[in-house]
Amino acid sequence: MSERRYKHPQVNLRLPEELKEKISSMAERNKRSANAEMVAAIEDWVRRDEVHNFRSETSLVFLKPENVSEEEDLPVSLTQGGLNKIINKTAEEAAQMALYILTSKYEIQPKPELKDENGKRISKPYMKKPT
Repeated sequence: MSERRYKHPQVNLRLPEELKEKISSMAERNKRSANAEMVAAIEDWVRRDEVHNFRSETSLVFLKPENVSEEEDLPVSLTQGGLNKIINKTAEEAAQMALYILTSKYEIQPKPELKDENGKRISKPYMKKPT
């Protein structure tokens, strides 16, 4: 039995010429192969769908019930605590989405620690605020 040449399954994909050219230029700009560019785009698309589904499943409020038409204006009443929950949840979801986008596009690494010649960690100097 012969071994597979590639470790991942292969897919034949027909692309319009214009799209193929765009992928090639993106791949060149990002210094990777056209295949890697397409895989990255598909992974990003799948992650966005997962995030969208997660947000839909965990949303705190639905302000438009299904049986209400678009034209109707319904009064919405919230307590301060309820409003704060919505604001906090929205901010948390936005932060999660931003983190997700950043980590999917960039390799994020911690800053290296400053060390002296003996390998001892150097603490960061405090800076005075301008007065």
